[in-house]
Amino acid sequence: MDVSGYMGVVIGFYQAHPLVTVAIALVLAYLLYRRPKFFLSILLLAVILAVMAHFILKAGSSGVSVEEKAINKGSVRQED
Repeated sequence: MDVSGYMGVVIGFYQAHPLVTVAIALVLAYLLYRRPKFFLSILLLAVILAVMAHFILKAGSSGVSVEEKAINKGSVRQED
């Protein structure tokens, strides 16, 4: 999934739950105003975790596709 896919998920969540999204935005704005160092450290941690999750999911999905290709290739040979 690329950036537009992630933005679609965020926009979809906002459209489905506007009150929750506004509440989260208000809490984040308050934290940014009152404790900017804490907010930025939490933001950095969230970005690092999101990147790690993306790479883990990407690696897992490519491994599954390679395994499926190997299984399909093996079943074709057995039919011959």
